[in-house]
Amino acid sequence: MIAENDSEACYDMTQGFLDFGRSYRPEYADTSLYALLQRCVERHRPDFEGHGVAVDVDCPPELHASVDPSLIGQALSNLLLNAIDAVPEPGGRIALRAYREGPGLVCIAVHDNGPGVPADKRGVIFKPYFTTKTKGSGLGLAMVAKIMMVHEGRVELKEAGEGAEFVLHIPDRLSSDAD
Repeated sequence: MIAENDSEACYDMTQGFLDFGRSYRPEYADTSLYALLQRCVERHRPDFEGHGVAVDVDCPPELHASVDPSLIGQALSNLLLNAIDAVPEPGGRIALRAYREGPGLVCIAVHDNGPGVPADKRGVIFKPYFTTKTKGSGLGLAMVAKIMMVHEGRVELKEAGEGAEFVLHIPDRLSSDAD
């Protein structure tokens, strides 16, 4: 069992290195952000349940944006997995929220009730191979930043009263009056 777990961890780390090293070319599509968030939650439902984490989704059903749903889904998965690792067990809470922030910009926020990001780590968390965890490659947040860069957007770690809040700021190529 130990060898199997080590082999799986090695495979995951190698796959992370390969994913980080490849170039991303977004394939934009008119995407329901509500449906995208729901798919991400369903994909990670076993993780949430296994750690006793409650998840709330707040997104208007009519909110659409022109994004690459696969890449944005990967960025959200990375943020959700980090949040799961950060929150208390049981009693962890994660809020996933999408909203329009002015014409031509949508935001997706992942907020957790974990300990937050220490001030001395805030400047380095998006750098490749940086990690404070005992497991993992340190590529998750770097991949989120890379995905946002190819979308011509950005990821922000916001000050949160409790926990951490990561916000994806995504330029929307759809008509700004679509929503």
